[in-house]
Amino acid sequence: MTKKKEEIRAMKAGELKITLHYHDGEYLSGYEVFGAAADLLEELGLAEYVDGWGYHVSNETVNALGEEFTYPEAVEFTRPAREAAEAQKAAAEKKAAEKEARRASMKVEILEKGNFGKDEDSEIYANVEITDPATGESAKFACRNVFDVGYIVNPLYAVAAGLQPGGVAVRGHWEIFRDDTGWITARPLTLFEKKALDYLHEFPPVDSGIRM
Repeated sequence: MTKKKEEIRAMKAGELKITLHYHDGEYLSGYEVFGAAADLLEELGLAEYVDGWGYHVSNETVNALGEEFTYPEAVEFTRPAREAAEAQKAAAEKKAAEKEARRASMKVEILEKGNFGKDEDSEIYANVEITDPATGESAKFACRNVFDVGYIVNPLYAVAAGLQPGGVAVRGHWEIFRDDTGWITARPLTLFEKKALDYLHEFPPVDSGIRM
């Protein structure tokens, strides 16, 4: 076993203490650590290498552990932060997995995609057909990004008999504009329509940001 490996073993076992040294530098002053101790504290996130200066130990660490302490004490000091970081990582991984599961829950085929107009009259669009593999239901929608308005999803079908294709989902219902009556409430969204709209808003086929 090399001298450094033996030093690391002794420190990890708590047999050899880690000693910090005060460095009064021109641009940075504080506590530093050397050799195997520096490697161990860097792994724990308690020491950071500063080019031209050395391994700097944070004031928080010094205030909590002092100028001399054992490696097990350093490990225990970092435990809450490490557990929080691990929990945050696990939550992020779970969230990402759930999002991928939602992405795979519907099938979207882009029928047509493009843009037209200029400046405040410009619009980016994608006409899509979305299918729920679980039920076999499908429908076609226009996913549009209208300048200074934002992302809008409209049905490419009539939501009720006697109406033209189109409409806007408002509070769980289809709102339709008619020349003779203005805006009217046509009917509630079906469960499939709600799921499809939620999906197209979470996974938009065009940019969903507001263009101004």
